[in-house]
Amino acid sequence: MPKYDEKEEKIISGEWTEDNLPLQKKIPIIITAHKIGKKFVVDPTREEEDVSETRVTIGSYDGTIASIQKGEKESISIEELKEILDLGEISRKEVFKKIEKYL
Repeated sequence: MPKYDEKEEKIISGEWTEDNLPLQKKIPIIITAHKIGKKFVVDPTREEEDVSETRVTIGSYDGTIASIQKGEKESISIEELKEILDLGEISRKEVFKKIEKYL
Protein backbone atom coordinates (compact mmCIF):
# COMPACT_ATOMS: atom_id res chain seq x y z
CA MET A 1 0.00 0.00 0.00
CA PRO A 2 1.21 3.53 -0.66
CA LYS A 3 1.97 5.55 2.47
CA TYR A 4 -0.64 8.10 3.49
CA ASP A 5 0.18 11.34 5.29
CA GLU A 6 -2.77 11.89 7.63
CA LYS A 7 -1.67 15.42 8.56
CA GLU A 8 -1.46 16.54 4.92
CA GLU A 9 -4.33 14.21 3.89
CA LYS A 10 -2.53 12.91 0.83
CA ILE A 11 -0.74 9.84 -0.50
CA ILE A 12 3.07 10.03 -0.46
CA SER A 13 4.15 9.23 -4.01
CA GLY A 14 6.77 6.49 -4.33
CA GLU A 15 6.68 5.44 -0.65
CA TRP A 16 5.15 2.19 0.54
CA THR A 17 4.02 0.82 3.88
CA GLU A 18 3.99 -2.68 5.35
CA ASP A 19 0.98 -1.79 7.53
CA ASN A 20 -2.14 -3.87 7.07
CA LEU A 21 -5.19 -2.20 5.64
CA PRO A 22 -7.79 -1.81 8.41
CA LEU A 23 -10.99 -3.66 7.59
CA GLN A 24 -14.50 -2.66 8.51
CA LYS A 25 -16.66 -5.01 10.56
CA LYS A 26 -19.68 -3.84 8.62
CA ILE A 27 -19.82 -5.91 5.46
CA PRO A 28 -22.13 -4.69 2.70
CA ILE A 29 -24.39 -7.26 1.08
CA ILE A 30 -25.14 -6.75 -2.60
CA ILE A 31 -28.72 -7.10 -3.84
CA THR A 32 -29.80 -6.60 -7.47
CA ALA A 33 -33.40 -5.79 -8.41
CA HIS A 34 -34.60 -6.06 -12.01
CA LYS A 35 -37.76 -4.35 -13.25
CA ILE A 36 -40.07 -6.58 -15.29
CA GLY A 37 -43.26 -4.78 -16.26
CA LYS A 38 -44.41 -2.98 -13.11
CA LYS A 39 -42.79 -5.46 -10.68
CA PHE A 40 -39.28 -5.92 -9.32
CA VAL A 41 -37.46 -9.23 -9.02
CA VAL A 42 -34.53 -9.58 -6.61
CA ASP A 43 -31.53 -11.60 -7.82
CA PRO A 44 -33.33 -12.88 -10.93
CA THR A 45 -32.72 -15.95 -13.05
CA ARG A 46 -31.03 -15.60 -16.44
CA GLU A 47 -34.42 -15.69 -18.19
CA GLU A 48 -35.76 -12.91 -15.93
CA GLU A 49 -32.65 -10.81 -16.61
CA ASP A 50 -33.18 -11.22 -20.35
CA VAL A 51 -36.66 -9.65 -20.21
CA SER A 52 -35.98 -6.99 -17.58
CA GLU A 53 -36.18 -3.34 -18.55
CA THR A 54 -33.77 -1.95 -15.98
CA ARG A 55 -31.78 -3.00 -12.93
CA VAL A 56 -30.55 -1.44 -9.71
CA THR A 57 -27.76 -2.97 -7.62
CA ILE A 58 -27.45 -1.89 -3.99
CA GLY A 59 -24.67 -2.65 -1.52
CA SER A 60 -25.82 -1.98 2.04
CA TYR A 61 -25.31 -2.88 5.69
CA ASP A 62 -27.52 -2.11 8.68
CA GLY A 63 -29.71 0.24 6.65
CA THR A 64 -26.73 2.20 5.32
CA ILE A 65 -26.20 2.31 1.55
CA ALA A 66 -22.55 1.69 0.68
CA SER A 67 -23.05 1.66 -3.11
CA ILE A 68 -25.80 1.89 -5.69
CA GLN A 69 -25.72 1.43 -9.45
CA LYS A 70 -28.46 1.63 -12.07
CA GLY A 71 -28.12 -0.26 -15.33
CA GLU A 72 -29.95 -0.81 -18.60
CA LYS A 73 -31.75 1.78 -20.71
CA GLU A 74 -35.11 2.34 -19.01
CA SER A 75 -35.49 4.98 -16.32
CA ILE A 76 -37.04 4.54 -12.89
CA SER A 77 -39.10 6.97 -10.89
CA ILE A 78 -38.37 8.19 -7.38
CA GLU A 79 -41.27 6.05 -6.12
CA GLU A 80 -39.80 2.99 -7.84
CA LEU A 81 -36.39 3.71 -6.32
CA LYS A 82 -37.97 3.89 -2.87
CA GLU A 83 -39.66 0.54 -3.54
CA ILE A 84 -36.33 -0.97 -4.63
CA LEU A 85 -34.58 0.38 -1.52
CA ASP A 86 -37.26 -1.14 0.74
CA LEU A 87 -37.12 -4.44 -1.13
CA GLY A 88 -33.32 -4.40 -0.99
CA GLU A 89 -33.30 -3.88 2.77
CA ILE A 90 -35.75 -6.74 3.34
CA SER A 91 -33.68 -9.00 1.09
CA ARG A 92 -30.41 -7.93 2.72
CA LYS A 93 -31.73 -8.88 6.16
CA GLU A 94 -32.80 -12.32 4.90
CA VAL A 95 -29.44 -12.95 3.23
CA PHE A 96 -27.50 -11.69 6.27
CA LYS A 97 -29.36 -14.10 8.58
CA LYS A 98 -28.07 -16.96 6.44
CA ILE A 99 -24.51 -15.60 6.34
CA GLU A 100 -24.36 -14.56 10.00
CA LYS A 101 -24.14 -18.11 11.33
CA TYR A 102 -20.80 -18.50 9.52
CA LEU A 103 -19.23 -15.28 10.84
